Amino acid sequence: MAKFYYKALKDNKIAIDGEVEAATPREARAKIRDLGYLPTSIYSEEAREKPAKPDVVKDVRVKRLSLQEKMLFTSELQVLLSSGIPIIEALHSIEINTPKRKLMIIARNLRKGIECGLTFSKSMEQYRHIFGPVFMGLCISGEASGELEQTLDRMLGIFNKQDWLKGKIIRAMIYPSILVLMMGALLALFAFWIFPVLKSIAGDSVPASAQALCDFTLFTFRYGLWILAAAAGAWHAAVNVFQNTQLKKAWDSFIMRVPLISQFLRYCNLSNFLSVLSVSYDAGVPVVEGINLAEQTLKSFSLKQKTANVLSRIKQGLSLTDSFSRADMLPSDVIMIVSTGEKSGTLGQMLKNASELMDKKVNMAVEAMARLIEPVIIIVIGIFVGFIALSFYSTIMGAMMGAF
Repeated sequence: MAKFYYKALKDNKIAIDGEVEAATPREARAKIRDLGYLPTSIYSEEAREKPAKPDVVKDVRVKRLSLQEKMLFTSELQVLLSSGIPIIEALHSIEINTPKRKLMIIARNLRKGIECGLTFSKSMEQYRHIFGPVFMGLCISGEASGELEQTLDRMLGIFNKQDWLKGKIIRAMIYPSILVLMMGALLALFAFWIFPVLKSIAGDSVPASAQALCDFTLFTFRYGLWILAAAAGAWHAAVNVFQNTQLKKAWDSFIMRVPLISQFLRYCNLSNFLSVLSVSYDAGVPVVEGINLAEQTLKSFSLKQKTANVLSRIKQGLSLTDSFSRADMLPSDVIMIVSTGEKSGTLGQMLKNASELMDKKVNMAVEAMARLIEPVIIIVIGIFVGFIALSFYSTIMGAMMGAF
């Protein structure tokens, strides 16, 4: 029988190593499991004497993941853990099966951290900048309560909601974008083909409006790359300027006073806030800590300030309903739902219902903005088409006069 060396986890936490005698690696793995250990790697005596291959992804740092990649990783890990597969083997399965190289690197580094004796949440700390404080906080509470797979399922629900909101906004902008593209195509058609032909006939009698239209289009196409570069530079400069906290507060104060837009932004922020608060409460996180986690999702400074007021009042002994009501943070119908949950002892379910209500409000706000944007764009296009028609008519008249 051959001698096999192994590394394993004792009680799913303590990393150990040793050796067993077996005919095949499969038999060696079975013997290690019979000892009560979770094998993480098995190799023969010959393989042990060979020099180890370099780790090609050891020093690779993953800087960011798209929302779809986060959803894919969380979904795969949740399904594997729910099937009863140990976390080491679940991460190894993701590592060897995922088509995404970034996810392979993350799964591999997490697995190595756990094999070295770290918990899953401790190993995840290296990717806090990617998954965010909410994910990390929920993972810590889920691991402590032994419900990591349920916590991952709840986190997947939050990711799905973010994806739904993003898709809703994109779908609302499709029709206006098509109209703008059609307007650009019409402009190019007249400026590059129709007006030049008429200009050759009319000679110097081309109206100023048609000449200005041709010059503008020609300038845009000739220096388009420079214009895009200047726009990108201006955007980058604006982003850097808005890193200033006071300026961000001033902008937030202004934008939260704009009708309809302020309502949409407020509902989006509160929808994310209530989703995280509901998930954290179901995961067994204390209310104060759950509010702190939910506060991480807020982008509005005014809502952050109101959240601080809510926490202050809760620490003074007020109920969650009274704290939200006095801070004037949530709509009255949402506060009624939270109050019902507190009185009936079903706060978790009521927070989930409040989150779903805010989702409906977000949906209505998006539709309202879409209904507002469409007529505005139609009016702008009407003015634009009228200008082109006037220029075209004037050019035709000039060409007819030149012909005679």
